[in-house]
Amino acid sequence: MTQQLACTYAALLLADSGKTDAASILAVAKAAKVEVSSGMASAFAALLKDVKIDEILKNVSFGGGAAAPAGAAAPAAGAAPAKAAAAAAPEPEEEDDDFGMGGLF
Repeated sequence: MTQQLACTYAALLLADSGKTDAASILAVAKAAKVEVSSGMASAFAALLKDVKIDEILKNVSFGGGAAAPAGAAAPAAGAAPAKAAAAAAPEPEEEDDDFGMGGLF
């Protein structure tokens, strides 16, 4: 585990307590048996003075995926004509992607 990752995890663990000073970050890293330099912990602590992790975590959104396009509604009673129209449309042929290499690849 890198020092940066250890400090990030320590910051996440310490976010609720509000104690994101260098000594606390070093204590968490030591408890996890990860060696973190005091300079790295101090840099993270200085950064965390301006950043409130709990506010960032409250605003995280994972989203439910992309919305379906308007034409892709759930099939209803008139689904048969839609299938017939889709079957009537010819599929485009795939282009040869060998870029004129004569089938070498």
